Amino acid sequence: MIKYARSKSARFFLDITTNGMNLSSNQLDELLNAGLDNININDYRNDREKISC
Repeated sequence: MIKYARSKSARFFLDITTNGMNLSSNQLDELLNAGLDNININDYRNDREKISC
């Protein structure tokens, strides 16, 4: 999908968000080499301390 989107326009900003659980450094390299501009890795663990407002 990234290569396809990049082939349609070099002006697109390609960004994905993931929890990164199954992401390896090799997969990350492949994504970036395919034309990905940015990756957001968010950690939504249940064991984090919750803050009430």
